[in-house]
Amino acid sequence: MIGYPADMVEIPEKDNISATYVAGQLKAAPHAQAAQDFMDFLVSPVAKSIYRKYGFITK
Repeated sequence: MIGYPADMVEIPEKDNISATYVAGQLKAAPHAQAAQDFMDFLVSPVAKSIYRKYGFITK
């Protein structure tokens, strides 16, 4: 971001949308353990705190 300043753009609530993001692991993942580790991370308390930090809603 050095040299490329960014501004926060507020979206009015009436114009904002809600989206659901999904992730899955391939049956034949070339690095099955790494894929499983990443999937486990995505649902971890640490990952959820990161999501919330950036405005996402978690379950």
